[in-house]
This record gives sequence, C-alpha cells and structure tokens, in this order.
Amino acid sequence: MYGYSGKIARIDLTSGKVWTEALKEDFARQYIGGKGFGAKILYEELTPKTDPYEPSNLLIFATGPANGLILSGASKLCAVFKSPLTEGWGESQCGGHFAPQLKYAGYDVLTITGKSEKPVYVTIEDEEVRVWEASHLWGEDTFQTEEIVKKDHGK
Repeated sequence: MYGYSGKIARIDLTSGKVWTEALKEDFARQYIGGKGFGAKILYEELTPKTDPYEPSNLLIFATGPANGLILSGASKLCAVFKSPLTEGWGESQCGGHFAPQLKYAGYDVLTITGKSEKPVYVTIEDEEVRVWEASHLWGEDTFQTEEIVKKDHGK
C-alpha cells in the first residue's frame, strides 16, 4: 500500500506486552489515516461506559499516508483518546518529527493502554518497539531527561 508502513504497534503497560498487527488495506482505504484510524480503533475497542481515567482507556497516535513526504503540513500526528473533560471523543493534532519518525520506524499507528507500576518510556527504532524502566529519570527536568535517554541509547 503506497503511503503506509502497513503495521500497528500495540503496547499494554499493565502486562508489559508489546506486539504488532498488520494494517489491513481495506481499513486504510476506508479510514485513510490520522483521525480516521484513531476514531475507528477507539470506537471498536472502548465502550461508552469506559472511564477515561481507567487503564483500559486508549492513547492512540496515528499517522496519515502523506506523513514522511516533503510536503508542507505532512508532519501532522493525531492523538486520539477518550476525554476526561467530556467523557467522549478527544483528539489533539501536533506537528514536528513524531509522525514522520513513527512512519520511518515502520508503523502507521501506535496504541498504548494499561498502567505501569513504575515509570517507563517507549522507544521505537528499526521496527522494534520497547518499553524501558524509567525510575532513574524521575525528578529530572525535560532537558536532563533527554540527555540521559540519548546517552542510555548511544545517541
């Protein structure tokens, strides 16, 4: 499928399980990407009774087919979730490097659910999704955290 990496990365922080699912061509054609992917996944996997603060809530990061192209506005990422404010649909659009880098790493969508007992962070590199223990980062500011994570991963 042109414009798609063809995979969805899934993380369950409660169990620590990480897995990959295929992005089906009919799903991609019908929902296109970004907001469409997020809306369909949220609708299929949550119920109206899901409490937004429950670990079963989803945080979905979805790219579109133009992400990673050298086009103005083609770096947008859509984050979709059940909103604690409205208890309905919630979304946020952002630009930057996240969407193209997610696509370059081999994924169109990243979903995160669950609750970790300890602080953790996620890396995605060369199609490998990993969850890392992050207690050593607790209390650091964002600049220090970035330096430590880069050092830990040889960047």
